[in-house]
Amino acid sequence: MAKEIGTALGSKKTRENQKTTVNRHEQELAEELGGQRQPGSGAFGGKKSDIKLDRFLLDSKETIHGEIKVDGKELAKVCHHAAESQLFPGLVLTLKGEIAATTPAKWVAIPLEVFAEMVRLEQDGHLDPSKGLPTDAD
Repeated sequence: MAKEIGTALGSKKTRENQKTTVNRHEQELAEELGGQRQPGSGAFGGKKSDIKLDRFLLDSKETIHGEIKVDGKELAKVCHHAAESQLFPGLVLTLKGEIAATTPAKWVAIPLEVFAEMVRLEQDGHLDPSKGLPTDAD
């Protein structure tokens, strides 16, 4: 029984360490992107997804194994939460470990129609990559 309790406590400690690591990762991404980390990451109404930017609501995933699984339910969730906030949805994918030495470590997945609109704006001269996305006033 002592071994079972120790295993259970070890699992709880591991989950707490993972949560701390995830929170730190989300905070670093938010700072890098000029946004805010969403406390609770979906646990509280109005604070859904991981990171809020001026025009995007992002979830994030990271791996040290070189593989990130994303299912349709996760994509539907971030799309739904972003639509509720009148923001564009996105997913930040972060690779760590060996794969990050030979591949860009951070990627962003956005819906094709959002990307297509960004391409159109850039082609029309309304999107300067050095200045970010245009605002409604532009």
